[in-house]
Amino acid sequence: MFNVFSLPQAGKDHISVLDGWRGTAISLVLINHFFNVKALHLGSMGVNLFFALSGVLMAQILFIKRQPLTLFYKRRVSRILPVFFMFVSVIYLFGYLNGIEESKHYIATLFFLRSYVGDVGIWGADLPIGHLWSLNIEEHAYIVLSLMTLFIKDKRVAGVLLIFIGTSSIAVSLYYELNRADLINDLTSLRQRTEANLAYLMIAGAYAINKPTLSRRYSYLPAFALIAGIFCYTDYAPWFSRTVFPPFLFAFTVAHLNEATHALKSFFNLKVLRLLGMWSFSLYLWQQPFYLYVKSHDYPVSMSCAGVLISLVVAIASFHLIESPARGFINQLRIKHWERVTN
Repeated sequence: MFNVFSLPQAGKDHISVLDGWRGTAISLVLINHFFNVKALHLGSMGVNLFFALSGVLMAQILFIKRQPLTLFYKRRVSRILPVFFMFVSVIYLFGYLNGIEESKHYIATLFFLRSYVGDVGIWGADLPIGHLWSLNIEEHAYIVLSLMTLFIKDKRVAGVLLIFIGTSSIAVSLYYELNRADLINDLTSLRQRTEANLAYLMIAGAYAINKPTLSRRYSYLPAFALIAGIFCYTDYAPWFSRTVFPPFLFAFTVAHLNEATHALKSFFNLKVLRLLGMWSFSLYLWQQPFYLYVKSHDYPVSMSCAGVLISLVVAIASFHLIESPARGFINQLRIKHWERVTN
């Protein structure tokens, strides 16, 4: 019998704690969106946990496994585009039918360029697409990483360049913050752009491809790094802390998560977190309209809880009816094509 709450059979290279990391990230985003928590910058933290994980995984795939770019992009397409295309098309069709001006940016949004197009930034769009700023950054980072593999074969050289890009991004972000009064664009629009947000992806990637093995004696260090990174998102930390320190702290944590203490691994192996991690992309996409509706009513608790529940139901349906079948279909086409080429 089909069970929507069952985890898929893991492959030999699958690291289950990373599913829980992903589930934790989307949980933080949901809590921030639907319950408007003020004590911690949970939404930013959740997004940056996603970025750090993506940086580690993509850099390992491209610079350690040396996956061919054709296969790399086909897997990214099968993972992202079907449900992303469905979400964007549904939202923009609604906008077009209701005469909303944002509907003219449909193509820019499909090509992950909406952060740079339009008189109004993506966060101020008249349709619920503001959250796509982070997906745009990930896709831009994938392009940068993949192009680097064409020219750089030594992973140490790649690591140095990734650190340079990451620290440059930190510098850009700090520049925007410190010079907000002199900027042509408003600070909110600039915060959503790739040049100010590559640090987590690039620094995590740099560390992942050159990381040492962590001995059992130091298995507590990932937990300490995670706690230190979380502290940077509190109001007790200096204003620049969120920008400067967590890219390095989260990079260390996620890269060594499978070597961490049993307690930390047990937390990230919780089934509920792994399930949320499995559904995270569909959940990330479809929660936005419900979040904005709850926000427009000033976050009543009952409506917030209902918004989370509805988002989960829609995301689970999206995962099992669109995301997972489409990925399997595209991957099967790729296998058949490879068999024809080799036979």
